Amino acid sequence: MNKAAFIKNIQKSQIIIISAVITISSVVLSSCRSAEHYKSKGETTEIRIKVDGIRSKNGKLMLAMYHDENNFTKNLRPAAAVQRMIFGKSTDVVFKGAFSPGEFSIAVFHDEDGDGTMKTSSGGIPLEGFGFSGNPPLSRGKPGWKETKFTVESGSHSETIQMIYID
Repeated sequence: MNKAAFIKNIQKSQIIIISAVITISSVVLSSCRSAEHYKSKGETTEIRIKVDGIRSKNGKLMLAMYHDENNFTKNLRPAAAVQRMIFGKSTDVVFKGAFSPGEFSIAVFHDEDGDGTMKTSSGGIPLEGFGFSGNPPLSRGKPGWKETKFTVESGSHSETIQMIYID
């Protein structure tokens, strides 16, 4: 493969990643605004998320927790969503409720400028941070359910998500 073809393939991968991140950020934002939370019959479960590597205290952190592969894959309504103000380079978020045991996945978006959308460069590169549970590499577009899922049986569970900033 020559250098021009290699660069073209890299640019296509970047566009796929950017599109996935923008779609996820839109779902997270709409879910946070609606403030709907997943409820099921079951014991109280606590899912603690530590978000590391936050670039600035500007804006808000938006988190969406999915309890269903279909909803995650198709960017449908999450099981729960929250917005958090940022006070440092790391923050903790707790989802607490009657969540059924099973698999979960979390998407995070740092809306630094507070405009409710993913800010991008003129070339379409995200200028605001994002991340996923499992911290998968983003070499082939949006990570899948298998790369981001974690299992919660009952009681409490903890995950750490590392923010990604491309610029």
